[in-house]
Amino acid sequence: MDASRKQDAIIAESARGTTPATPTFLLLPAMSIGGRVNRPQTRARSRQPHRAAVNTVQGLSEYARTIDMDLMYEGSLNELFSSLFQADWATDVLKFGSTLQPISLEEKFNGATNFRRSTGLIVDSLRLSSRLGGPIQLSFGLKGLGETTAGTAISGATYTAITGHKPFTPADIVVNDAFGISSPKVQTLDITFANNSQDLYGFGSNDPDDTSLGELDITGTIALRFTALAQYADFVNGADQALDLTFGHTTTEKYQLELPNCCAYNPDIVDPGSTGPHTVNIEFTAKYSSGDATAAILTRAVA
Repeated sequence: MDASRKQDAIIAESARGTTPATPTFLLLPAMSIGGRVNRPQTRARSRQPHRAAVNTVQGLSEYARTIDMDLMYEGSLNELFSSLFQADWATDVLKFGSTLQPISLEEKFNGATNFRRSTGLIVDSLRLSSRLGGPIQLSFGLKGLGETTAGTAISGATYTAITGHKPFTPADIVVNDAFGISSPKVQTLDITFANNSQDLYGFGSNDPDDTSLGELDITGTIALRFTALAQYADFVNGADQALDLTFGHTTTEKYQLELPNCCAYNPDIVDPGSTGPHTVNIEFTAKYSSGDATAAILTRAVA
C-alpha cells in the first residue's frame, strides 16, 4: 500500500483500552509509525521420533509502538505530551504525575477500508533531538494493551485536521537558561524522557491488562561552542543548575520546557583539529525540584 496515503490519528481514552464510541480523532502529522507488536509462538517441548515440532504455544503479547515526527505546535502533540507526563494539562501547564493518560491510535491505509487500531497506549518515552540546520525531531515510544483491525471507520467518528504549522528548528529556540552559562552558543541538544513502565499480566490472557510506572528518568546532553574555560571547569564535579528553553516562532504557539533542578556534569571538550571550533559536551540529569513539585515543566501557548 502507498505509504504516502496513510492517515494517522489519536484520541484520549476515558476508559483505558476502549476507544470512545463516537471519537473525535486528532490527525497526527507523523513522519512514521513503527514499533513491533510481538505475539510470540514457542515450540511445545514434547519429544517426537520424527524430531519435528507438533505444537506451539503463544507467549505473552507486547504492543509497543513508536511515533516519529517533527516538533511543531499541534493539538495532537499536546495529547502525546500529556500521556508522556502522565498528567492532565492544568490550563496550559504540564507537570509530571503518575496517573496514566491512555490514548487510542488509528492508522488508515490506502483509503477507507483498511484500519488498524491500537488501544490503551501510554507514552513510555520521548527522545528530543536537535541539530543546527534541521527540524527538531521527536521520537515517542508507547506501550499498549491491544489492537484491532477493521474494514470501516468507526460510526460517527470525526477527524480534526492537522493545522499545518511549520516545524520548529534550532533557529526557533530561545535559550533562557543553560546551567547558568553566559551567552551559550548551543550546537546540539538531546533530551530523553523515560517512564520506565512495565506491562502487567495475569492468568486468563496473553495480553497485558495494565501498565506500571517505574522511575522517571530525564537525561540529556548539550553541546556548546567552547568560548570560556568556565564552560568546562564549572561542571567537572557536577553542578545543580536549571535548563530553560522556549521553542517556537509564532506568538501564543510556542512551548517552554523548564528543567529547574539539573545536575550538569561530565564535561568533555571536543578538539576538531586545525579546522573548526572547539565544542564542549555537558551531560545532565533532571532531578526533582521541591519548589516546583516536579522535575520538568512544559508550558504551551507561550507568547
